[in-house]
Amino acid sequence: MSPTTKFEDGNFISDTLSIIKDQGENISNEKLLSTIFFTDGKLHCFQLSLFKDKNDADTELKNLILDGHSAFVIEANPFNNNQVWYRVIIGYFDTFEKARAYKESYF
Repeated sequence: MSPTTKFEDGNFISDTLSIIKDQGENISNEKLLSTIFFTDGKLHCFQLSLFKDKNDADTELKNLILDGHSAFVIEANPFNNNQVWYRVIIGYFDTFEKARAYKESYF
């Protein structure tokens, strides 16, 4: 499964962001599987990059979508210092193995 990412009025949105919504700490039901792989217990994704500037994240997101990847951006506080960063995420995948294989094949 993959998120539905749309480009509306210059903004990217995701219809399935509910399981990956970050409020400055850990994503609510996210579990870190390795350095960049995450799961909610059912679906899997991986962080491709991290940006301080939202425009940079959105530019990368647009390029990934144009290249055919299922991607989205979420706000994060990866350093626990109350600074907002933007994660570019690829997913979702049914298994960790599929997520890892996809990353190895394309990135």
